[in-house]
Amino acid sequence: MVKEGKTMEKFLIFGVHCHQPLGNFDDVFEMAYQKAYKPLVNFFYEHQDIKFSAHFSGILLEWLSKHKKDFVKKLIYMIDNHQLEIIGGGYYEPILASIPKEDRILQIEKLNNFCEDILGQRPNGIWLTERIWDSSVLKTIIELSMDYIIIDDYHIKSSGYKFEEGIYITEEEGEALHLIPIDKNLRYKIPFEDPSSVVDFIKSKNTSIIIDDGEKFGVWPNTYNIVYGEGWLQRFYELLQQHSIPTKTISEAIKNSPKKLVYPSSVSYPEMEHWALNVEDGIVYEEAYKNCKKYENFIKGGIWKNFFCKYEESNYMHKRMIEVSKKSTHSKEIILKAQCNDAYWHGIFGGIYFPHLRRAIWENIIKADFENSSSELLIKDIDFDGKDEIKLKQNDFILICSEDGTIKELSKKDIGNLNVCLTRYKEFYHFTFDKNVDDKEIKTIHEISKDITPYKELLIYDDKTRFFFYDDIIWRIKNISKDYLIFENNEDKKTIYLLQNGIKVDYQLKTNTKVNINIGIHSIKIEDRSDFTETMDFKAPEIGQIYINFSKKLNTKTYNIKTVSQSEKGFDVITQGICIEFEVGGELSVEISC
Repeated sequence: MVKEGKTMEKFLIFGVHCHQPLGNFDDVFEMAYQKAYKPLVNFFYEHQDIKFSAHFSGILLEWLSKHKKDFVKKLIYMIDNHQLEIIGGGYYEPILASIPKEDRILQIEKLNNFCEDILGQRPNGIWLTERIWDSSVLKTIIELSMDYIIIDDYHIKSSGYKFEEGIYITEEEGEALHLIPIDKNLRYKIPFEDPSSVVDFIKSKNTSIIIDDGEKFGVWPNTYNIVYGEGWLQRFYELLQQHSIPTKTISEAIKNSPKKLVYPSSVSYPEMEHWALNVEDGIVYEEAYKNCKKYENFIKGGIWKNFFCKYEESNYMHKRMIEVSKKSTHSKEIILKAQCNDAYWHGIFGGIYFPHLRRAIWENIIKADFENSSSELLIKDIDFDGKDEIKLKQNDFILICSEDGTIKELSKKDIGNLNVCLTRYKEFYHFTFDKNVDDKEIKTIHEISKDITPYKELLIYDDKTRFFFYDDIIWRIKNISKDYLIFENNEDKKTIYLLQNGIKVDYQLKTNTKVNINIGIHSIKIEDRSDFTETMDFKAPEIGQIYINFSKKLNTKTYNIKTVSQSEKGFDVITQGICIEFEVGGELSVEISC
């Protein structure tokens, strides 16, 4: 449906989304600034006849306002001259559909207020993190009186609607919202194809929309050379001028463009749907997508929340965040930080495979947990695995055990989670590498050739999730107290004590069992080794010093937990933590303190 009185005018909406994860290293912020944010914004500042829209996550904008004041002044100048429109979103870049409604409102309003305070402009619209569309998000955005939300053309194509370029309207319970669909073709063309080819494509359309990662203009592999060294951006600008193709901010385009009604599917962009699949389906999806291009709008992958099923650590972290958020009765500032999306999933970038990102989330979950209360005894299925967890909190420690005897978490108030390990998972790209791709034909990071062969010997997979402390016995909870838990299995008994400075696990066994203790040490090198000992200690910046004492000498094996994960450049080998493995028979006490 096209509203009367609007005429079709050829124009381009050009925008960027700029973000750095919570917990990322300061030198990464600086590198991204020098290679992408600074030269890109300088280019627009020097070419004030090209209009654009930009989203900065609160994390990044906060860093820029502290460290790059001249950069911020240029943004303000371009805003005041109606050259730049600032796009809103969640302050800490959460997946809005994965957090409670109250928190969604707080995240969006916090960034709106910060943009108004720092830049002098209150955003009219929303950058939807990873374009994870859900009707619950739509309701929240409408309630906040925002005017538009940015999605992908795929949201419309996959809904069964015949896609036409331009701006759309959707509604919920009679309340309307504008939709700004990103053109996937332009996502893949810019800045990888020759500018003349890109401009020819834009000329073939009435409305062209490209809003994509700011990092692709300098940080992604080889893009700094393409965009600035080879002059891609300058040539693109000159061709737009030559062919009289005007640029508009999003709000300008909305005012004067025809609109069409649509009800988008609850999807994300196609690459995300691929990443969210389990390993077997991910392999099949890749084959189907390559061989059935004609039907790609009908090839559905997984939803984003599948990552909670794919990675148990993601699910547990997320459900602990939700648990703490729901109990917060005063300021939620700390727990809002724990909603930053990057550490909860994995695609072409490291995501959940980066320990420092997971640790930053956990630090804020634990801080917020102790802000809620200093002591607690909770019996609840926290992570929705069908089994209750028992949570003991006192003496600045949190101990959480499953009813089957697994210690899922040991956290300390001033450190965070002592585990922060990651299981060695199978990934579909471990089996679908292609050594025959011609790198000369590569257009985006999604098409970089990757050969897993050099990493084959490192591909070891775990059969259990690497929680903090577990054995091979399936226990039944027998007794629960505020500072100890008793588990039994026939004649075997295990007691877990929460102490002033850690925990103690007492075994009384008629059988033997293998025990794993997984500790989140990843910043220092620890050699794999075997010992016959009754005491061990480890020291690392992320956990301080941790001691393990046994009631008698026994054989232990210590080894690094290493994963192989894809990145925008190829593959990363990352140490996720260390495992101390030993066998227990008869009576044994294991005390862990820090």
